[in-house]
Amino acid sequence: MKRPDHEASDQPYPVLSNRTITWAAVALILFGGGLATILLITFGDGRHDAQLEAIKTAGTIVLGTGGAAALWLTARRQRTSEIALIQKHLDQQAIDRAHKLQEEVARTTNADAESRRITELYGRAVDQLGSDKAPVRLGGLYALRRLAQDNPEQRQTIVDVLCAYLRMPYEAADGTQEEQVRLAAERVLAKHLRPGNDATFWSGIEIDLNHATLTNFDLSHCRFGPADFTGTQFIGTSNFGHAEFTGPVSFRESAFHGSVYFEKAAFGDTAHFTAATFEGFTNFRNARFANILGFMSATMSDDTHFSKCIFRERVAFNGSNFIKAATFTGSEFLREADFGGTNCQQGASFLSAEFANISWFSRAKFHGPIFILDSSFKNFPFNTTDPDGPLKGKTVWCWVRIDLGESKRHVWPQNWVVEPSPDRPDGVTEGRWGRLLPRDESLRASPPDD
Repeated sequence: MKRPDHEASDQPYPVLSNRTITWAAVALILFGGGLATILLITFGDGRHDAQLEAIKTAGTIVLGTGGAAALWLTARRQRTSEIALIQKHLDQQAIDRAHKLQEEVARTTNADAESRRITELYGRAVDQLGSDKAPVRLGGLYALRRLAQDNPEQRQTIVDVLCAYLRMPYEAADGTQEEQVRLAAERVLAKHLRPGNDATFWSGIEIDLNHATLTNFDLSHCRFGPADFTGTQFIGTSNFGHAEFTGPVSFRESAFHGSVYFEKAAFGDTAHFTAATFEGFTNFRNARFANILGFMSATMSDDTHFSKCIFRERVAFNGSNFIKAATFTGSEFLREADFGGTNCQQGASFLSAEFANISWFSRAKFHGPIFILDSSFKNFPFNTTDPDGPLKGKTVWCWVRIDLGESKRHVWPQNWVVEPSPDRPDGVTEGRWGRLLPRDESLRASPPDD
């Protein structure tokens, strides 16, 4: 906006005083009188009509001059009003800027004060968590929880602190005060990772509990991810039933020392259980795997259930050891499935399972009955060779034990036969074994030396 001329000169706009206006009026009257006198003397000629005409002329000039003066005063008044409005607007803008500046300063001051307050509370709580007294540690734990609840932007940081505490070296012992503190930390995580209550649910949280020791760990019905449980020791019963893993999750080399439940869990990204050990009952019934599942070289010591699971991407169980029964009844393998070298010491059930793509069972060992009748295979069910190798489209075999007696009936897939073998799988010293092969010999590859 253009500034008025009087602002540009930094001089106050001149104000007409009453005295100035009075003197201007007197001067106009004197001017009119003097002009009439001059006209009468100059053009009057002593005649009455000439004198009258001179007076009329003088009056007209005076009136015109007065009208011009009045018009000038009116214009000046209008200009003055406009300048006043402009100045009022400028003054209001200056006031608004000053007010906004004050508000910004106040917000900055409040934010700094709040930041200092949060930092002080955080530092105090962390100090408490490091105390050698269990009640003080509990106080620090719940102080951090309250701080995270009130400050959403601090939640991931506080979860990281809780996870770091659980990762500290610890030897599990029932009834100790430290165990109670750790259980409380686990419950805090579980409480705030369960959706359903917007007031208490912390969304978008990442979990890092690698090499932690967790007791009766329960994240059932929770939603979180990514998550790292690499090398974690799970004591007692572990429950991830109905959990939703929204990012990559790793259980590599973890150990479950009790029963574990992943029933109806949803894995939205890659999941890795490579070299994990399961000492108790293992339940993955109705789990959903949206990405690659790695279960290589894992050991399951008790019954293991993968019934009615859906594997949307490649799944690898190669080298895994199922000491008791393994059940994959009704599961869907929508991409490649690799069971090469898998050792099922009490057999495995693939009843009604669906293999929609290539599956590998090279050198898999089924010590007990194997149930794969009614399974649906898009390709050869035991396409055990490298699909791009010299034996493409051929089948090697999988090992099956054949001396179980009438009480343990074998059910083989249609168009497959068992050829008894004088040999046994590597590492096996008892029992009679055979190779499960396609009935069509043209589909077989020459078995390499064991």
